[in-house]
Parts: sequence; structure tokens; C-alpha cells
Amino acid sequence: MCGANINAQTEETQETALTLAACGGFLDVCDYLLKAGANLELGASTPLMEAAQEGHLDLVKYFIDQKANIHAQTSTKDTALSYACENGHSSVVELLLNAGANIEHESEGGRTPLMKAARAGHLCTVKFLLDRGANINKTTDKNEHTALSLACGGGHVNVVELLLSYGADPYHRLKDNSTMLIEASKGGYAQVVQLLIDYPNSIMKRDSVGPEGGEEGVLNEGGASGGTDEHLQAPTMAATLGVASQSSQQGFDFSDAAARAGLIPPSGCIMLDYPGGYPPRPHSAPSSSTPPEDAKGGSDQDDFASTPLQEGQCLWEPI
Repeated sequence: MCGANINAQTEETQETALTLAACGGFLDVCDYLLKAGANLELGASTPLMEAAQEGHLDLVKYFIDQKANIHAQTSTKDTALSYACENGHSSVVELLLNAGANIEHESEGGRTPLMKAARAGHLCTVKFLLDRGANINKTTDKNEHTALSLACGGGHVNVVELLLSYGADPYHRLKDNSTMLIEASKGGYAQVVQLLIDYPNSIMKRDSVGPEGGEEGVLNEGGASGGTDEHLQAPTMAATLGVASQSSQQGFDFSDAAARAGLIPPSGCIMLDYPGGYPPRPHSAPSSSTPPEDAKGGSDQDDFASTPLQEGQCLWEPI
């Protein structure tokens, strides 16, 4: 027998030389092993999964170029994309999606990449997935969890706020009848509890929104007339966006009323660091507007694949 067995695996974890090199981010070693005949798809987690999980962008690109199977699954139905989302590697997520990864793939229990990112509290990854069209209100098979319920249960207040602003359903009940508030409360997450309690009734009189209630009916405490408490700012944002769609369907000019209340600028846009300067309306398709040049390094949306996000870059900031 000549030379080492290049595809030998460890007994318990089924790691190979290639999967371990990929996990460590050693591109030169991975290249040498592949050229020497290493199996690109061998291991409980493939080399691509290992690289994606650790956020090694150059290695992920290398394995994709080597025709690695981006749809390969572990015994728990996890993929390279679900690992990247779970660990908050937005640049890797972008690369995998551009290569054809399934944004709605369901891992064990029915958890999608968005749910994985939300549960782990990765704000920028959650926002990126939402902007790419991830189903915000999709539920898991067994317990009917959503991205929002998982974020609430994990205590990630900024993610909860973001999901609400994108139209997540705060009134969804899990299969055992648990609510978003219950999920946050049982973990002791006071900020999330406060946000959920304030959303939307302490900010707006929901029953008054509509042609008969008039524009003044939008305000309750926390509006422009006296809402100076900083902790109300996030619920104000969430409530503003959360009823916008419903109000417009009733023929009520919500954006004008919100602007008068000081909740949004007169243009009707929430001028945060969203691509294009505004968030999508709740329950709407992702914005197709061109992102600012400084956000992605170019002005052409079609160039998105060639200009990945810098790790840690986030185009959304909580109020």
C-alpha cells in the first residue's frame, strides 16, 4: 500500500482530512487534497458545509467552483445555507443563494434558514434573507414556530423589531396555543416583553384607524404629542409599519397621518439604512430598488453577486 488513505474518516464524527481543513479555513490544504483525489462530498458534514458554518468565504467560493453539491444535507437535513444562516455569515449566505441554494429549505423540524438566523439573533442575516424574499410567516411542522416566535424565545429584541417591521404576524399562536409574549416571558426577556406589550395598542388606537376614525385617531400615548420615552421608539416603528397595509386597504392615508404624528418623514418613507432608503411594506414583495452605491460597492442590482456583503455589515439599524 502506497501513501496515506486520503479519504480516511474518524470513527465518531466521520471527519476527513478535507472536512477538517475546510473547517479550519485552510484553502491551500484543501486545494492540495482535492487535487490528490479527496472526495468533495464525504463526511457527516461536507467540506462545503464546514466552510459555510465557519464563515470561510474564500473556501465556500472555491468549493462551489469545484462543483460541490450546495444542496447536500446532513442527517438532520441541514445544508451549507442553513449552517451559514445559523452562524450569521451573511456574505456566505449571499454567495450560496447566488449559486442556487434553496432559501426555503427545511431542516429537521421544518426550520428554514430565516428561522435559524432569527433564533440565533443574527440581525443582518435576517434582514438579508428578508430582502431576498424569505417567507417571513412560514411555520415549522411540529410546533408551528415562526421566525418571530423563535426570535422572541431567544430574546433577540432587535430581530423581533425588524421582523415586525417587515410584516411578521405578532398574533400567531403556536400549536400548543403559546403566543409571542409567552415565548419571550418564559425566557425572562424583558425588552422583548416590553416591545410586544407596546405593539401596537400603547402607540396607536387600532380600532380608530380608518376613514371614520380620522387621522387623529392614529395617536395614543407615545405619539408626536408627548412620546419622548426612548423605549417607545422601537414599538412606534413596529406599530407604524404593522398597520400600514391594513389601513391602506381601508382607504385611509396612513403615511400622511404617520408623518403628521412625527413617526415617519413627510415623504412617507422610514429613512433608515435600508437599500433604497426605505423598508418594504408589510406583506409585500421585496423591494427591487437599486441599493446605494456605498452599500454594495456598485449601482447595478445585477452586480450583487460580484460584490458580497462585508462580514458584519448591516444595512438596517434599530431606532
